[in-house]
Amino acid sequence: MTNEQALKIVCANLPTLVSVMVRAQKGGPVDVFCDPSGKEFSFSKPSAEANIKLCSVAAPDLEGCYGIRREGNSFFTDEGEEIPPVQLADHLTKYITDLMKDGSEWGWEFKLSGG
Repeated sequence: MTNEQALKIVCANLPTLVSVMVRAQKGGPVDVFCDPSGKEFSFSKPSAEANIKLCSVAAPDLEGCYGIRREGNSFFTDEGEEIPPVQLADHLTKYITDLMKDGSEWGWEFKLSGG
């Protein structure tokens, strides 16, 4: 799989991959595998269907990135709005999508495995 193909799959499945990113432990990326169509996924280990390594996903850097900060068990936007932990993945997905639309740099937590 080329980097271009991998990037298309990442973009098409961003909410799923951001959910993995939010659950990843700091310093320990999660390997993501998919089938050739990019519709079936397996995390950490390949499965019978999802056996092509797509990328590794690292925990997000919430200190100075994504326009949010962590205070205890809560998250806040730069404007002071609280983000409930259950909405963190949705907030990050929207933030990344906006970066993509603006042509800004994004995706440093997704290390593509394409050649």
